[in-house]
Amino acid sequence: MAAEKTKTYRISYKEYDSGEKSAKDLVPDMLADPEFPDLTELVIGDWGGTWEDSCQVVLDGMIEHAEQFSHIRGLFVGDMDYEECEVSWIIQGNYSKLWAALPNLKALTIKGSTDLELGEICHEGLEELRRPGFRCDQIHSKCKAAKSEKAAALYWH
Repeated sequence: MAAEKTKTYRISYKEYDSGEKSAKDLVPDMLADPEFPDLTELVIGDWGGTWEDSCQVVLDGMIEHAEQFSHIRGLFVGDMDYEECEVSWIIQGNYSKLWAALPNLKALTIKGSTDLELGEICHEGLEELRRPGFRCDQIHSKCKAAKSEKAAALYWH
């Protein structure tokens, strides 16, 4: 089996503040990266203005280009430290259509829960749903909102 290959994509505060880059640039940057087809794990850090804008444009880009992202087995959305954005301020998005777009996904890590929508988790291959920074009451409410036995099992896995 080939070794896991991970890469992090992020927008720096300087790029965001100057207007040079925004969340809408992340997916095109990934797809233009010659290393992208060989990645097995994808990490998305600060998408620029994470405290005021959700990651939805990134999720939608991945869904739109599902064929190019279908090889990804691990995804971490929201990898940032408190200097970039406090975990409670990270505005997430709606993941309900991502399940079908990433058929080989085995592990998903989501940091931050503001505006997080999981939808019904219909993904037989998903083995782990990680949640750094979640409190137990937030986990339970997201599972109930997802209305899925699979979601509940994954959260407590």
